[in-house]
Amino acid sequence: MNDRPVQTDIEDFERRTSVLRGLARALAQGRDLADSLGQALAGLESGLGLTPSRVYALGRGGMLRLVAFHGISPQQTAELSEVELGQGFTGLAAQRRRMVVMPVDHLDDHRRRALLSGLGMQAVCALPLILHQEMVGVLNVASRRRVGFTPEEQGFLDILGGLLAAAVAAQVRAQRLEAAQLELAQLRREIDQRVAEQVKEMGEDMAGLEQANRRLQDTWNLVMQAERTAAVARFTSALAHELRNPFMVIGGFARRLGRALEPGDPLGNYVKVILDEIGRLEMMLDEAFKLNREKDLDFSEVEPGSVLREALQKAVLTTGNPQQEPVWELPLDLPRPVTDRSLLVKALAALIQNALEATREGGQIFLGATMGEEGRVVFSVGDSGSGLSQADKRRIFDPLYTTKDFGVGLGMPLCRDVVLLLGGELTADDRPGGGALFRVALPMTPPDTRNSKRPTGEKA
Repeated sequence: MNDRPVQTDIEDFERRTSVLRGLARALAQGRDLADSLGQALAGLESGLGLTPSRVYALGRGGMLRLVAFHGISPQQTAELSEVELGQGFTGLAAQRRRMVVMPVDHLDDHRRRALLSGLGMQAVCALPLILHQEMVGVLNVASRRRVGFTPEEQGFLDILGGLLAAAVAAQVRAQRLEAAQLELAQLRREIDQRVAEQVKEMGEDMAGLEQANRRLQDTWNLVMQAERTAAVARFTSALAHELRNPFMVIGGFARRLGRALEPGDPLGNYVKVILDEIGRLEMMLDEAFKLNREKDLDFSEVEPGSVLREALQKAVLTTGNPQQEPVWELPLDLPRPVTDRSLLVKALAALIQNALEATREGGQIFLGATMGEEGRVVFSVGDSGSGLSQADKRRIFDPLYTTKDFGVGLGMPLCRDVVLLLGGELTADDRPGGGALFRVALPMTPPDTRNSKRPTGEKA
């Protein structure tokens, strides 16, 4: 009795068992599923002589995608990376969901026939990988035998197919999970970016809203100041009208008294002082009436330096000379704006008078004119005094608000109204280096030129 066939069957069984154990161990321990599949295919060659071999995973759209191979170079697998259902014996096995065995010399691809024939292979086998009634891929192997597989080999391949199906399904799930994680990470980045953009836009909107609120508050303050100033202006206009007649009477009697005195009479000096003060008061009344009647504005071209010097002289008559020589900043090429000279001098003189009073105990005043934004000439009056408090900045142009021991708080509001009447803007701020700084930004052309004079040399 010949025991060789029995011995051979035992050896084949042990080899197959060893391959399955090695495959199961590789799949259980391997962190990289693709590497584990490669080790399993290498075990098929060493244990059963099945090579070359490939494992395909069924992807979306019914396309078989190569996930592991053995016995073929990466260059040779480039054309075999994807297989459609029904294409070749591999696609046929997937489509029919059963194993397909085909002789090598029956293959349509002559390059694959030459490759497999050179390796001594006579048949190829495509085994569908099915897990829980769902096909997940295909195992493609080659055999040196032309005939089909024995029942024992078929059973081995079925078990092998089950293990590979689990491995391929796990790999596909891992890849899908990784892809989902990448998509989730990308989505999170997009969400974070969008949230950051929304936060930025909200911040800009809030900043714009706050700025609009500040502007609205500033506008409201200006309106309230203008209403109070208008009320005071109406009162002062009425008061000036009522005072004009008494001043005329006082002036008339003072002149008659002066003519009645003998030459050299000491009382003549008192009469002269009365007449001078009455003249100054009448001039102030004329300016008050002019401020309330825009039609009386007298526009002409003015030179910024001469206007500032005239304003300084006018302020000195009231407040006295400055403690130190003023610091001047007057560029030679400044343009000449068209405005009402007397009103501009009045406004600048009031600002210079404040600067002189702020430096009465010691300090310096700063006078200048520059070309500002929007083509406006900016007159500046600064001092090195104690500066302006926050309350002063908010209320300095409010009628009847004053920080002086004397005065009624009408100087700054009337000064601002003069500048507004000329189409300009008056601002108060801190001076760099200490003290206060007032700026009068005046346009090159007046807001109303009905009574403006033509510049010198212009043809009629």
